[in-house]
Amino acid sequence: MQACRACAFDVSKLEYEDLFAWLTDLRLRWKVLFAPAFLILVLIGVGAYALYEQRANQTAVDALMIGPVRQAATVADLSMTAWTAQVDLYRLMATVVTKCAPRL
Repeated sequence: MQACRACAFDVSKLEYEDLFAWLTDLRLRWKVLFAPAFLILVLIGVGAYALYEQRANQTAVDALMIGPVRQAATVADLSMTAWTAQVDLYRLMATVVTKCAPRL
């Protein structure tokens, strides 16, 4: 290989085996301890990403609750009020008919 012009080291010295040479020199105890530590770091990263996504989705849910959901609740309340008024008028009409109508 050729020497790197911008760097002071030789590119040919950087081989795949040399990158993980420090790992092969470690004792078995440290290798065993690295696995759970790496897993904990990955789980912390996943948890941080989930928290970020949850907060981003919360703003979308808040925007939804302000707009269409609140309008739907208002329409449902109006519909219920109109239905209640119709029931009250029907009862009043039935009361008037039974009290004031001549009996046959």
